[in-house]
Amino acid sequence: MEEKATPLRCYSRLRQILSQRKMTVMELRRALARKGVRVDPKTLYRLTDPTAEIERLDTQIAGSICTVLGVDLARLLEFESERRKIGLRRLTGLRQRRLDALLERQAAGRLTGRERAELEGLVEEAERLTLANARVLSRARETAGKS
Repeated sequence: MEEKATPLRCYSRLRQILSQRKMTVMELRRALARKGVRVDPKTLYRLTDPTAEIERLDTQIAGSICTVLGVDLARLLEFESERRKIGLRRLTGLRQRRLDALLERQAAGRLTGRERAELEGLVEEAERLTLANARVLSRARETAGKS
């Protein structure tokens, strides 16, 4: 009997790479445009969310990002098995989808007071997770450097 492979989830490291280069998403977008690559800013912002699973990836855009930033695709992407090894955490799928929906409502100027409070709570939670993950990554780098 053939064993089924467990699908790996894929995540972006774009936020980390941009941060290391002290570069914004809009600066990346302009650099891509200079190379003749037009990318919707929403696509780039989605790729800067380290907690959002990448379900589909336009390889032309990913390749262009890698070229502009001077990194390999393996540096841009991270697979779940790597995350589990070092203990990274993320919002649950349900909470992430709610955060995304509230952010879209906010961008459209349609947030209610209750939704604004909910959005602030979710943003605070995401920030706490990001900070905790940064600490985990820092410890993992220190450990890897000592090996």
